[in-house]
Amino acid sequence: MKSLKYIGLSLAIVLGLGFSGCGASQKVPVPDVNKVIAKDKAIIEVHRTSSFYGAARAVDIYDNGILIGSLDSDSKLLWERGVDKILCFSITQDSALTATWLDPFFDRKRDPSCFEVKAGTVNKFKYNYSTAFFVPEEEFNKQNQ
Repeated sequence: MKSLKYIGLSLAIVLGLGFSGCGASQKVPVPDVNKVIAKDKAIIEVHRTSSFYGAARAVDIYDNGILIGSLDSDSKLLWERGVDKILCFSITQDSALTATWLDPFFDRKRDPSCFEVKAGTVNKFKYNYSTAFFVPEEEFNKQNQ
């Protein structure tokens, strides 16, 4: 009887760990959002929305080819960058690199993963695993009212 308790407890722990996300794993420094942001810098925040689909799978997030970190369901990454370049996201999802265009003439309609960055502020984006799209937070909030 005692061994059944241990088996049940072990099974519960293994299943719990298997289905729980680990959050974000950041590879670059996390900026202090309470400090004034320089005029030639911007802070980027990416929040992966919560969903059952793909919840146990992490997504690697890149800013113009630089690995920023990994996101699990309902987690965030936060980093500082210069504003001299257009922000183009790319991801590794399900072990496959999803490349974005680095269009020198920047056409948002041609590459929905590229955005102009506002200097001196926190630029917030939502990432949806099922569509693999990045959306500015204001646009996301309007779509989901």
